[in-house]
Amino acid sequence: MHRTWKLVRLKRGGEEGVTLEDFVTCQRARFVNMICTQHAYDTLDGSTPIDRQRRSFDRVAGLVSRVYAFADGESARNCFTRIAGLSTNLNDTREEATDFLVQVERTQDLADVVTKSCS
Repeated sequence: MHRTWKLVRLKRGGEEGVTLEDFVTCQRARFVNMICTQHAYDTLDGSTPIDRQRRSFDRVAGLVSRVYAFADGESARNCFTRIAGLSTNLNDTREEATDFLVQVERTQDLADVVTKSCS
């Protein structure tokens, strides 16, 4: 309950007293929310094959389940903002396209830089 209250307070704009762990949890949730709601009403996204949806989910789950080594909340926010930026248009791009592969690689490289260990 205490952790939930901290996250609610964080969402409302108050970051004081929130642990780095809780702050990172909030950044993970914001990233997942952004990816899941990005093009919710787009006709292309609405007809994505199930295999591609699974690969996309696995990619997002892999990014949020890592143990990151952030120095502070600002570095956590910056990292997840950059990962979200790199991930934003993957649903609009063919998986075989060079742009798709480059964006996926850049996202993984960024995550690798700040990862303590991969589970």
